[in-house]
Amino acid sequence: MIAVEVRVARRTMIDLFAGAGGLSLGLEMAGFRRVLAVEISPQAGETYFRNFIDDSPDAWGAHLQSSIETQIARGFAVSPAAAVLDQMGAVQAVLGSRDLDLLAGGPPCQGFSLAGLRDRDDQRNRLPFEFLEFVERLRPRMVLIENVRGIGMSFSRDSVASPLEQLRVALEDTGSEGYVAQILNVNARHFGVAQHRPRIMIAGLRNDVARALGHDSRDHRLDGTLVAGPWSSSDVMWDPPRLAPASRVSNVSLTVNDVLGDLTSSGYSRADPSEYADLPAARALRYSEGCRARASKHQPVGNAPPNHVLRVHGPRTSLRFQLHLALGAHGVGSDVFNIGVRFEHDLRAAFRAVNEALDASAVPVPLRMPNGARVVDETDGSDVGASRRSVRAAILELATRKHSQRALKADEPAPTVLSLPDDFVHYREPRTLTVREMARLQSFPDSFVFFGKETTGAHRRRYEVPQYTQVGNAVPPRMARAVAEHMLSLLDQAGLSARQPGKTSAAQLKAISA
Repeated sequence: MIAVEVRVARRTMIDLFAGAGGLSLGLEMAGFRRVLAVEISPQAGETYFRNFIDDSPDAWGAHLQSSIETQIARGFAVSPAAAVLDQMGAVQAVLGSRDLDLLAGGPPCQGFSLAGLRDRDDQRNRLPFEFLEFVERLRPRMVLIENVRGIGMSFSRDSVASPLEQLRVALEDTGSEGYVAQILNVNARHFGVAQHRPRIMIAGLRNDVARALGHDSRDHRLDGTLVAGPWSSSDVMWDPPRLAPASRVSNVSLTVNDVLGDLTSSGYSRADPSEYADLPAARALRYSEGCRARASKHQPVGNAPPNHVLRVHGPRTSLRFQLHLALGAHGVGSDVFNIGVRFEHDLRAAFRAVNEALDASAVPVPLRMPNGARVVDETDGSDVGASRRSVRAAILELATRKHSQRALKADEPAPTVLSLPDDFVHYREPRTLTVREMARLQSFPDSFVFFGKETTGAHRRRYEVPQYTQVGNAVPPRMARAVAEHMLSLLDQAGLSARQPGKTSAAQLKAISA
């Protein structure tokens, strides 16, 4: 007779606005089991499907052509969230007799973003409130909403409350039981991510779960700790709110070199795990195939990991990148390349401004890149760093209106990873980052593969989600994992066990043991 393995049911979760799957990956790493994810974009959807469901391109094509009911049954719907709301019977069938432990998601945030135009009439601003309709119908034990900091700011001075506060209040009043909601100002660099990435989350506990943890709705306390005010991971209080993942916060930030130090233009620079004593974070990202949920391993092309494809730069762009590295090593800010634009009608003023910037940082000549290489103009082979005059002329010749482009610093976390490949210059090489390098800064393991075109034209960004955008829009998996582990611990403390799946019938047991 064959022994029948009895498995304890894992905590269930649904991920709305799932994107490429950063949040789902972190939740699954923490111990949640996805029963459904929803993503409207087919481009991001392919990455999600082929990492979590089935790695076959044929399977993805068939899934994309199937009905929404079939997609829900398989655990991933490529659809607007509103369309899934119309199929609540299919969603309930996926859940079966189990309670939903967590409803999570990052509603599209462009309308709230401080980096874009904050349009109060932007239809995407309505999607966080659409999220609440799922809460109303599914009554999850816990809720996790992720968004950019801009959601915490009012659209005008006359606004009564910010969208964030409106969302928190609305969540507390959602459903027959209602929720206790906590605003979390989190930064990815506090959770094992080599990136300064401030974000806002709202964590919610259904009131019956909160009561099991000692919540008293009369004074808005949760086991004696206030939950009304926002909590920040950059200022850990001695007595943090119960919903704050304070125990997962680290004051030691990973640096760019910590996670990219083993990657060069040609691929991996180290042959095996024994060579990673000084780069444990990079080692963990390279040798972490088990972090991918169910997809088969992708073998590297030669010595390079998946998605490590270099972009082609013209001579003018290459020269600017060389100067970014050479000048940045002496503390000259990337805005030096904006001087030629600011003083485009006054050449003398432009000369003075560049000289002042070079003098303030005591830039030496000949100017070299950090590795000692010359700064070479590829169009004629000249050494641009040979004299102060040639450096100044190159800076003005390469003037740009782009403010966000900068060279990364090896010993610091990266700035916030966005969706454009030319925002960052590599910290050692005069080039932009590959998709894989951007993914590492987001804490994706090398075994997580991104699909679709790498980038797209400006006019197509409204509806296409290429690989760089998939990475830039993602929730860093390690930050998601830290927050999820804390939420799991609260469910355990509340004494709420994961409900077992339906019982196996006697006939099924007889067939298994035959």
